[in-house]
Amino acid sequence: MVDLSNLESKVESDLAGRVSLPAADYVLELLELDADALRLIEPPSKRHQYRAVINWVTNYKCPPEVNDNLEVVKGYLEAFYHLCEVEDWERAKQILSIKVPPVGEDLKNQLHMWGYYEECIQLYSKLLGNLYQDWDGLYFNGLGHAYLFLGEYDKAIEYCQQSLQIAREIANRSGEVTALGNLGNAYWSLGEYEKAIEYHQQHLQIAGEIGDRSEEGRALGNLG
Repeated sequence: MVDLSNLESKVESDLAGRVSLPAADYVLELLELDADALRLIEPPSKRHQYRAVINWVTNYKCPPEVNDNLEVVKGYLEAFYHLCEVEDWERAKQILSIKVPPVGEDLKNQLHMWGYYEECIQLYSKLLGNLYQDWDGLYFNGLGHAYLFLGEYDKAIEYCQQSLQIAREIANRSGEVTALGNLGNAYWSLGEYEKAIEYHQQHLQIAGEIGDRSEEGRALGNLG
């Protein structure tokens, strides 16, 4: 098992002063991929995809003259798509969960923070329906969040409603809170203020029930 507490000591330095990434050995350990074991993978076409994953994680370096965070994490994103080609959904999911220093956010969350919403939509769409239901709920919410920031509010509502439905089916109160907050924001952006307030009030109530002070504050801010 990878020791996440030692992540900071396993970060590769970036001389350009950009985002630094976890060392390649750390990522391969996280993915449980061993270059020496690839020869056992059949058929060869599948083996070539895994070889590409290792090559992108190990060898890709963003050119120093490029100041673009998406290019910095390109190796991870290319590895993600190669894993999808062999339907290794679990490892593809793990790629999106890699912690990106210095904040330590998951890659998928960091992409949102950087504003790469269209890229997030492509990533989430690949994984939908290929993992457990709780992950579908997370990715539906991610899609809703991305479309919200792109100004496509009807699509945002559609995906957040699907996330909310799954959260309620599997009794994921935290997921329910997040979906309710995003629905409130989407309806507010559409000018449907009564609906927005209704969702934010539900958001506030459930956040209080589960003791999530951060989400309580978020709900109060939206209502205020």
